[in-house]
Amino acid sequence: MRGTRKILLAGVRSILLLAGVAFLGFLAGMSTVVTVVPTDSLTTYELKEVAQKQIESPASKSTHKQKTQLIKEEAFKAAEIKTMNANTYSSSHKWNILLTVNDGFFDFFQNWFVFYKKLVLPLAITIIAEDDIVYSKLKKACPYCSVLRSELNVTDAADFKMEHYKMIVSSRPLHILHLLEKGKNVVYADIDAVWLHNPLMYFNTSVDFVFQLDSPNHFCTGFMAIKSNQNTIKVIQQWHDLMIENPNVNQRTFNKVFRANNHTVTYQALNTTLFPSGKQYFELFNVTQRADVVIVHNNWIVGHDVKVQRFKDVNLWVV
Repeated sequence: MRGTRKILLAGVRSILLLAGVAFLGFLAGMSTVVTVVPTDSLTTYELKEVAQKQIESPASKSTHKQKTQLIKEEAFKAAEIKTMNANTYSSSHKWNILLTVNDGFFDFFQNWFVFYKKLVLPLAITIIAEDDIVYSKLKKACPYCSVLRSELNVTDAADFKMEHYKMIVSSRPLHILHLLEKGKNVVYADIDAVWLHNPLMYFNTSVDFVFQLDSPNHFCTGFMAIKSNQNTIKVIQQWHDLMIENPNVNQRTFNKVFRANNHTVTYQALNTTLFPSGKQYFELFNVTQRADVVIVHNNWIVGHDVKVQRFKDVNLWVV
């Protein structure tokens, strides 16, 4: 009987010993466990954060390296899919960014795009290519953008005194009109700009138009958001009609048309401390004031090279 009891006790000790070893092994392995985060509910920014943490974690140097690599790839893939699906993204306001680019200012698009991608905004982008050369470049640079070829063929870096520039800006209302008539709300943006923060956060979404101010009581047509409805379409159509008659005064014409119709539409003028003109930002603002800016618009100066130098002087040229 005593012999049997000893055998049983020995068996129990063995089982407990094995269980203890297994538990210690589990605790030791805890430091190399890879946590799988469900990515479906994460934003694109959060997905990339998850991927980066997986890359930097000790697990990437452990026996779980392959699992970590797989998770990293899946997280980046999910983030890329969310970004590339921008054209099917549907927010409550369906904003569609509209840009016009020619080959002479393709480097400005590249610079704009570097800063834009950092914001990870799930918005549709439509780009009007003003020549064949830039059309091919844009298709490669932004494969998930909708790149459309205009009827123009302007390749040089035209400024507002040149006939080519007048041709480009006179077609601007027509491009905006095409999107509005499809029921898409438009954020038209010049590419001689840098988006440091998400501008949509500052929009009053209950109004028809949102404008940057070029000067007091004068709207800038280089950055404006327009909701699609009958009244806004009417304003843009009138702008387009007048631009055909006189393509020399793009912005002045728009302001004239808008004020004649401002009783039928609502608008918001953006805060000039956050959305300053180029004159304000580069000539009047100090370092502290510049730190709060949402969009740096490099206007109020003429010429491709001087605009580039202006951006370089404040470390906003990265291409």
